[in-house]
Amino acid sequence: MSSLGRSLLAVNLVLLSALFIFQLESPARGGAVDPRPRGSYLMVTSTMEAGNSEVLYLIDDANREMVALRWDQVSQAFIGLGYRDIDRDTKQLAPKASEVGR
Repeated sequence: MSSLGRSLLAVNLVLLSALFIFQLESPARGGAVDPRPRGSYLMVTSTMEAGNSEVLYLIDDANREMVALRWDQVSQAFIGLGYRDIDRDTKQLAPKASEVGR
């Protein structure tokens, strides 16, 4: 076997072993990565107070997130207005246990 053939064989063995190692660590086989749950969406529309633009709120109930989008007639595209993590907001707004009894 020539030196080029041995080099190609070595490279293939390294690539095959890397593929095997990464396959063992995949989430489907119980690896450390926690996959994101499939979303469950709700859409709500509203009118902005400034101007007469419509706003679309997309709420992902499964992942507890919300985004607000505005449709721009000129560019014919959605413009992102904001993102909220509902769980984080709820924790910040919830009264502390020591304040509940007061």
